[in-house]
Amino acid sequence: MPIECAQVFSSPGEVNVPPSSGVACHLRDPEEGEADSDFELLMKAHRYAGSRDELNNHKDHSQEKPSRLKQRFLLKKKPELNTSHSSARLLEEVLAIEKDEDNCLVHCTTYYYSVKIPFSQEPSYIWVGWVTSKFHHRDVTFDLDSICTVTVTLGDEWGKVHESVKRSSCYMVCAAEGSSLSHSRSSSGLEIGCLVDTATGLLTFTANGKELATYYQVEPGTKLFPAVFAKATSSNVFQFELGRIKNVMPLSAGVFRSERRNAKPQCPPRLCVQHLTPMRWTRVPDHAQPVEVTRLEERYGWRARCTQIQQIMTLYIPEENRSEVTLDISSDF
Repeated sequence: MPIECAQVFSSPGEVNVPPSSGVACHLRDPEEGEADSDFELLMKAHRYAGSRDELNNHKDHSQEKPSRLKQRFLLKKKPELNTSHSSARLLEEVLAIEKDEDNCLVHCTTYYYSVKIPFSQEPSYIWVGWVTSKFHHRDVTFDLDSICTVTVTLGDEWGKVHESVKRSSCYMVCAAEGSSLSHSRSSSGLEIGCLVDTATGLLTFTANGKELATYYQVEPGTKLFPAVFAKATSSNVFQFELGRIKNVMPLSAGVFRSERRNAKPQCPPRLCVQHLTPMRWTRVPDHAQPVEVTRLEERYGWRARCTQIQQIMTLYIPEENRSEVTLDISSDF
């Protein structure tokens, strides 16, 4: 099942992108004489606009407040009551943050999936990315340079370019680029992430969370299928990761219409991985030819013979995966 880009792309400024720092956390002001919790101090440290010295002075001032409530808290309150109260308040604030984050993800148009490559597998034999429904692969090994790519440029009679689109049926990145970016592969392996923005048609890639320099721009209405080309160098080759990253929707939200607003990754049983198998099509006659079947002897078995032999000359077009009879082509001219 593909993920489809928008029919009309919008400019990057018109896309509702969630803030990079996540969602804002609204903390209530502490009462008179009440000390700030560690969680509140941490949140204030992140949103504080002053210098580090001013922040330290603010912390010292809050800790040096004379308060009877604080003294009573230190002398009479039980530790377990204080712990339960702080935990309940912390849980309430965390749930509020998650709710605000889900509301922001509803308007997100970027979707993500990743492929995890174990340490024993050679990354130079792994290609990760997207393909279209018009993609056909006929070679045993994958080579991105052999993929047909066409650049369509529209301009006027004075030579001014109005639009230039690069068309292809395959948008892949080699996992070796990710391993060279991180310089050293961890024992857990390498994870290549693929992101698609359906509102702008921009395809980007990451390696262990770091953005790669490779990116693609597709046309409006393009349908993309997640794809991986691999040559095994170990028993464990790769595995699909259908999770998500911060401020980005999972792949299931873009593929399944019923999960369009669901920020939690889903993997229904009907989701399956298709394998490409090499096939070659050959044109056959429109009508079956008469065939005689005879049995000569028991030791020789049966013999089939076609009495009326028909020969044709065809032209095979691999890009369109079809054949044309040369006589039909000559009659059209």
